[in-house]
Amino acid sequence: MTAAKASSLAEERDLESGSLKAVSGSLTASNLILIFAVSLTMILNIMNNTSINVALPSIAEELGISQADLQWPVTAYALAFGCLLLLWGKLADLYGRKYAYLGGIACFCIFNIAAALSQSLIQISIFRALQGVGAAASVPAAAGIITETFPPGTRARSLAFACFSAGAPIGSGFGSIFGGVFTQYSPASWRGVFWFTAGISVIPFALGSIFIPRIRLDPTRDKRVDWLGGLLSTSGLTLLVFALSSGPSASNGWKTPYVLATLVLSILLIGAFIAWEDLLVRSSRFSLKPLMPLEIWTRGRLAVNLAVVFVGWCAFQPMLYHATLFFQDYQGLSPILTMIRFLPTAVSGIMVCLVFTLVVPYVYGWTLLTIGSLGASFAAMCMALCRPEDPYWQWAFPAMIISVFGADFIFATSSIYVSSIAKPSEQSLAAGMLQVMMQLGVAIGLAVTGVVNDAVASKSSISLGVIPDSGNSNIPKESLLEGLQAAQWTAFAFGMIGVILTVTLLRPIRVIGVRRTSKSRSASEKPDAVEHKETSERDGEKPLHSAAESTETVVISRDEIPVLGMVLNEKEGQEVKESVYYQK
Repeated sequence: MTAAKASSLAEERDLESGSLKAVSGSLTASNLILIFAVSLTMILNIMNNTSINVALPSIAEELGISQADLQWPVTAYALAFGCLLLLWGKLADLYGRKYAYLGGIACFCIFNIAAALSQSLIQISIFRALQGVGAAASVPAAAGIITETFPPGTRARSLAFACFSAGAPIGSGFGSIFGGVFTQYSPASWRGVFWFTAGISVIPFALGSIFIPRIRLDPTRDKRVDWLGGLLSTSGLTLLVFALSSGPSASNGWKTPYVLATLVLSILLIGAFIAWEDLLVRSSRFSLKPLMPLEIWTRGRLAVNLAVVFVGWCAFQPMLYHATLFFQDYQGLSPILTMIRFLPTAVSGIMVCLVFTLVVPYVYGWTLLTIGSLGASFAAMCMALCRPEDPYWQWAFPAMIISVFGADFIFATSSIYVSSIAKPSEQSLAAGMLQVMMQLGVAIGLAVTGVVNDAVASKSSISLGVIPDSGNSNIPKESLLEGLQAAQWTAFAFGMIGVILTVTLLRPIRVIGVRRTSKSRSASEKPDAVEHKETSERDGEKPLHSAAESTETVVISRDEIPVLGMVLNEKEGQEVKESVYYQK
């Protein structure tokens, strides 16, 4: 096949997907800049959360916000971000990821400026929610951009996802640094945090405008949106995250009527969303495609993989949260000194990016997930074993290091695996699903560990003869320490659930970071081999990175299929024969 014809086929694929034009997966200067831009997007997303945590006391003092209402500037962002990921991911797939990416960053930048000008609780909460809307658009679009820019199995894709994943701990570390520095030393105080974030967000917008390949949309493609599914999923997730966030701080805890009502209503709405999505597929009366095809959960080991991500974040973020309480509430450290103790997370984020890129072509995917789950667990265990008289380097420092290795190994491995399972037209949706499981893991993990913390601390306080008040503000330090340690052991248990799931159910996930180039084995060697088309091709989509006439036919077993981004065959252990195309 001539180069011109190959280019024509690539353009045809581009038109059909209505998304990015496939480009070379080599690490050219422009591709490295693109990786930097999308990774900076993740850094800003996380930095926007951690920086405001440090600034909350100053915000409360200047705007006159009560302690009970102080959660809203934080919760508003989390609600908008976590609950719009599915809808924005689908819109990015339908209308172009570059548009969603740039539009999301622009929204994020504008409302950071607005937040810096806020004069009341209502204003800053609304502007924080709108920041979350922008982040919900840009983050899944960024993941989709990676999958279409870099072919499956290339080191470039592994590096891109490793950097993208490392953006979370790097953003967390830098957010704490900038939040503390601006709040304590800048004349603008907490407002400087938002001004700085807005200014930095101009960088990925400018780089994305230049280096993300241009979009070519197919005007005949069905771009109708399942708005009812979007409404049900967004409403259900919003109420669920709200209930989980409000439960620990409500006047009567989880027994507060509005908490119970929103929790039950969220479950009903999520159930209605699942039923509606199933109806769209099963009923011949509807030609509308579902927002989230339910069958995507049955592909390969995707459901189990997302469950591992969920419990991993039930361990990771609660560990960091209760470590903050240990440093500030128990040890009485200032925000700056607390920030310094979290600096290793930013450094290890850079390290894990390099380490993951080096090992992913040689280590099985399930092994990487096991290492990640163990890291999340052992980090919580270190903080649970940390005693007041122990030096920082004995327990807390190792916890900061291995927690990031754990979380990033889970995130980066899952990102590559999820992108291999999803069709080309589902990449941003699949990335949104991954992010939703992370957000739910954070919400549920914090809720559960918070309940354990309060229960153990209260019980210990009563045993010491001190009856806790409504806010547990009079609990003795000994009881406070017991509660924090119990919360860390709970986080450890979540991480170990991930280890069990990975070892027992995800062992079929083999090497995910290397492209197969082995020669075809004869049919006589594998008599059970059958012809199998990639699911996206069966549905009318061409392979993501196609197509040259010169190909290799590779015979791969069922557990090796995720390497090439194919849907697993239904029959366990059946050999699958696939012709894999790569653009020359």
